[in-house]
Amino acid sequence: MVKKTHMMPKAVLAVLAAMIIGIATMASAHAAPTPGKSNIWQEQRTGVKAAPAVPMSAQAPAGVLANFTCFPPFRYNNAAQWNCTVHSGAIVFWIQCSIGGTYTSAPHGPGSYSVYARCPQGRRVNEGVYGVS
Repeated sequence: MVKKTHMMPKAVLAVLAAMIIGIATMASAHAAPTPGKSNIWQEQRTGVKAAPAVPMSAQAPAGVLANFTCFPPFRYNNAAQWNCTVHSGAIVFWIQCSIGGTYTSAPHGPGSYSVYARCPQGRRVNEGVYGVS
């Protein structure tokens, strides 16, 4: 009994290989960015005590001891801006972009801050602040 095998033409294999390489290239181009990417953050320590604001520490993960207040953020199509006062501990700002993933700031210790983050590509999907210590 003779066993028949079917071989794909070389052109079909070349097209499949090109498609796989293209998909892999696109996936790596949209990989999550490094947290704290500096070109999206503009930060200014204001040194001015904020007026009473909504306490955000209740939204921090369990066990976090940061004490801070933030006004609701200004939201733009591709950016967000916060005005916060850290009383103790530290906080981190984050912004999620439709292209590029989620970016996080460096920790901000006690003081008052005005922080602006702009998505390098795409639109702002979400944003927030959380305590880290």
